[in-house]
Amino acid sequence: MGLFRNGDYLGFDGDISRPVEVVNWLTGTDALEVADVVEKVTEDMLENIIELEDDVLAFFYDEEDGDVDDIMTAMESIDQSLSDEEVEFVRCSAERVVENYGLSMIPSLVYFENGVPSVYTGDLKNPDNVLGWITQELQQQIIKEVTEDVMESVQDRREFVATIFYNKDNKNDLAILDALETIDDECKENDINVIKISDTKLWESLGIEDSPVLVYYENDVPFVYPHQGSGLANAETVKDWIIAQRNTAAIEEVTDAMLDDIIEEHDYVAVLFTGLCADEEDKEKCDKVAQQLEKIDTLLDNHGIVFVMTAQLDKARELWVSRFPALVFFRNGDPIKYSGDLTQAKITYKWLINPKNLFMPNVIEEVNDLMLAKMLQSEPSMFVFFYEEDDIFSRKVLRGLEEIDDRLDALNVEIVKTCDDGIDDDYELESLPSLVHFRKGEPTVYYGDLKQDDEIALWIDAQRKAKK
Repeated sequence: MGLFRNGDYLGFDGDISRPVEVVNWLTGTDALEVADVVEKVTEDMLENIIELEDDVLAFFYDEEDGDVDDIMTAMESIDQSLSDEEVEFVRCSAERVVENYGLSMIPSLVYFENGVPSVYTGDLKNPDNVLGWITQELQQQIIKEVTEDVMESVQDRREFVATIFYNKDNKNDLAILDALETIDDECKENDINVIKISDTKLWESLGIEDSPVLVYYENDVPFVYPHQGSGLANAETVKDWIIAQRNTAAIEEVTDAMLDDIIEEHDYVAVLFTGLCADEEDKEKCDKVAQQLEKIDTLLDNHGIVFVMTAQLDKARELWVSRFPALVFFRNGDPIKYSGDLTQAKITYKWLINPKNLFMPNVIEEVNDLMLAKMLQSEPSMFVFFYEEDDIFSRKVLRGLEEIDDRLDALNVEIVKTCDDGIDDDYELESLPSLVHFRKGEPTVYYGDLKQDDEIALWIDAQRKAKK
């Protein structure tokens, strides 16, 4: 097996029977790189390179742009000048690929440092200016300033992200931010991206009044540093807290505003309401419950259940929670309250993952990829509707399935839906939407007309009655 790169052949000397090894070789920079040529890559290849390499320079362009040839001449000369630098230089003309990284304009030259993009704003046809810019970017050791779109892109693509929200017109904020520049390198060593953003409205929307604010995102779930404003002045303490979040299991505390966003964005959310815990007795009880439930935090992660806690009272009052601490489980936004002993972590865990609590009556439950994998391991028979979230046809099919859901409940048929990104590739589906029956993990795809509810019901019943 080998790869032709602009006509040059490179042989594969690894184990051809190991698919992951082959894919990593095919999409890796060692295989793609040709001397003195800015390699053209696909969207998937670019994503893989940005994921694997610390320093990546990417030129985004439209092949029909009349200026591309002149710009590419400048880019090729830059590539030669960067031959001694450990930076990967590629080009990509995939349609709308820049939008995936929170960017908007093409042609554009973008430097990715550990996945965080910085855009060159000068003349792309001037190789000296471009080379000076990228040299400066490589030498600078600063926390990258980002826009809201870039911030969301980084948080979506990277597992661990620490975001500093600050007011650029506040001298105290700028002084604290300057002190925090020292934490970037050690955070990178722990695979944590640190970014900063000066959009005041964003941190105010988190329900926090003071600034600057530090929010640590793990798998896009936000956790607020317990001290804002001047409480961020001790860079060493801040760094230790960020790294501790990365390396230890803990139930993170959030504001009510953040909690609303988490419940909206995630299928399953367990929330520990601690209330004020005003006196010593209450505080001792809250601490004991939190310590016990932290034992199951990682286990819940494996089921795709987000676990957070809040001391704020607005959401608690909305749910008529009056005794604290209290546990509420949200399933696609629908809450149920736990009435058991919160100091009994194992019993609480079993309650949270009990299928009776995961599913809501008369609703086809939305599950994430982790929850689906767990269900398929434990349930001998399950029907799954795979779909694209913004697809109009998928929504029409879903409405039809919801109409027959009562009949399916009567037959004790379990059916769920999922629209996680890449889920069709994970289960090797030809297209979306698709209805699939899993019996002991083995899939059978429905190839009939998804618009015919009665035909679907007959097929489901036949699958249910088939020999196990």
